[in-house]
Amino acid sequence: MLGCIEIATAVLLGLRYVAPIASAIGSVLAIGLFATTLSFIVTTPGWEPTLGFPALSAMPGQFLLKDILLFGAAVWSLGESLKAIVARRFRSPEDRAMNYLPQTLRPIQVSAE
Repeated sequence: MLGCIEIATAVLLGLRYVAPIASAIGSVLAIGLFATTLSFIVTTPGWEPTLGFPALSAMPGQFLLKDILLFGAAVWSLGESLKAIVARRFRSPEDRAMNYLPQTLRPIQVSAE
């Protein structure tokens, strides 16, 4: 079940250029998944109490440290998706129509000097 949620989250994250709202939802899901996984650092049996809190043994604990980076990437992805949502919302209808045209079919912009 968890694997299916992770795959669905990855697909939603990949839709940022097509559907930024779906990507924002995927980012929130990813933040929740990584926050849940990061909570295991405190309770994992790989924690070495003699070395202090951040010291984790190699086998059961250090694979959790990657989630700190992935949590940050999910937060960044949420910010990028929200910026894309705002940018799409406040574009003029002409700009929205031009966005769907290939570059070769767009009208040439001539600046008056």
